[in-house]
Amino acid sequence: MNDAAWHREAINPVSASLVGLVVFVALTGGRVLDPGYVDWLIGQDAIMVDRTMHYLGWEFFRHSPVLQFPLGANPAYGGEISSSIVFTDSIPLLALLLKPFDGVLPEPFQYSGFWILASFCLQAMFAWKILFAIGNDRILALTGCVFFALAPPALWRLTAHYALFAQWVLLAGLYLYVRRPFSSSSWYLLLAVTALIHAYLLFMVAGIFVADLLQRRWLAQANTAGCVAVFGAGTTVTVLVMWVVGYFMVGTGVEIGGFGYYRMNVLAPVDPDSGWSILLRDQKQGPGDYGGFSYLGLGILGLLFVGLYETLKSHGLEWNAKRLAPLVLLSLCLYLFAISNHIAFGSHELISYGVPAPVEPLTRIFRAAGRMFWPVFYVIYIAAFYIVFKKLEIKTARILCVLMLLVQVSDMSPALARLRDMFTSRYTWSSPLTSLEWTDIAAKYRHIVFVPPKNEPANWVPLAHFAARNGMTVNAAYFGRVDNAKIDRVARELALSLYRNELSRDTLYVFEDGPLWALVSGRVSKADFAGEIDGLRVIAPNFR
Repeated sequence: MNDAAWHREAINPVSASLVGLVVFVALTGGRVLDPGYVDWLIGQDAIMVDRTMHYLGWEFFRHSPVLQFPLGANPAYGGEISSSIVFTDSIPLLALLLKPFDGVLPEPFQYSGFWILASFCLQAMFAWKILFAIGNDRILALTGCVFFALAPPALWRLTAHYALFAQWVLLAGLYLYVRRPFSSSSWYLLLAVTALIHAYLLFMVAGIFVADLLQRRWLAQANTAGCVAVFGAGTTVTVLVMWVVGYFMVGTGVEIGGFGYYRMNVLAPVDPDSGWSILLRDQKQGPGDYGGFSYLGLGILGLLFVGLYETLKSHGLEWNAKRLAPLVLLSLCLYLFAISNHIAFGSHELISYGVPAPVEPLTRIFRAAGRMFWPVFYVIYIAAFYIVFKKLEIKTARILCVLMLLVQVSDMSPALARLRDMFTSRYTWSSPLTSLEWTDIAAKYRHIVFVPPKNEPANWVPLAHFAARNGMTVNAAYFGRVDNAKIDRVARELALSLYRNELSRDTLYVFEDGPLWALVSGRVSKADFAGEIDGLRVIAPNFR
């Protein structure tokens, strides 16, 4: 490759990344990049609680031992029922990278803003790589990557789920699929990185990985033994990363109900939900169908319409069956998983059936089935541009793509405005723990114990925040997955010790169990405090 060619290859992805930067600034204003600005991540309402879990998971994790196993263990967040940084969706990739520098990082410190920026840039960059690989036109590829940077299912996750916003890993997987030379090392790296982001994304990327191996075998680019070896190595790398970071700390707790509720509605690709389209009407859906929000956007629908019309007019489209069949098969499987075993069209459930036994374990782990449509969503985006690239003259294709981009952005403008308002609003976290006693509590105690311990108890946000700010541990908080058997065992042991009046002198007890509160509070010594502080029933041993 000569110097000019190398320069073009280097500068074009950078230009695409700048598209992501522009979109980030336009939607967020940039204030979330301030690492000391954490108030936008703390709150107790339904939307804020997930952000709080992500942020507080990191705040406890940063102070845990660097040399521990699993490396992602987070013992101070949850005490005896604690698990890993994985299950607070705190983006283990960044948490593990930043943890060794805890001593020089400011207090408090958040990296969610940087992650959002990086994800915007990487989304645009990998979109550019895919579109240039299939169309070989820089202007079309650069225009197209704006569509991907503004993909509605990704933007929808900006309200709370920042790990799931990293849908660039799906585009990275699809890029490796359309790339002519196969790179096993690139796949190992992508699988490892995705495992350090989120399990749902890992499942989807792993599906693309398998589809790519099938493609290479059918195209005779690799033999069966070679594909099996690469699959085995990729699986080994992925499982090792998962083990080291702490995926297996909750045992069977990864299995949870909800499959069939958090599904994708059949109408999702054309349903703009509330506020994602000026022209199209919101369709009535089931109560859990929001989990499968996958609106394509009016501009992409326009590109698909023109592309299909041109295809029919020219009597078809040339395509390599061996190259595309594995991806089509994967898309079909993911689509069937996404619509679940309760298939709904709008507000009407069309079909309901029992989950096949081989698939049932997956449905218990990945209950939010509607998310599984995301790779299919991006395949549809790529297909729309591929058809336009192949069926139209280059100038016509450029004009059409720019026009449809304007349509897409204009039609989505209410949703984009809401996102900007959300990010540019000035958040101020005001803890309800205002009594002067909390200063003495922070000085006297090392642990906060909820009675009984459970996942997401009432008032966990202010108490966990208080514990994080004062170097304390907390035995219950909010996790994406928990080991219920461990919680039950710990709850029984705690109740037994309280029945025996065995109070730890370095522990503040917060009671939700009314009968146990009545029993224990009536037996405290004169040196202990038993009463309400800011509406919380607490026992503080030796407080006086």
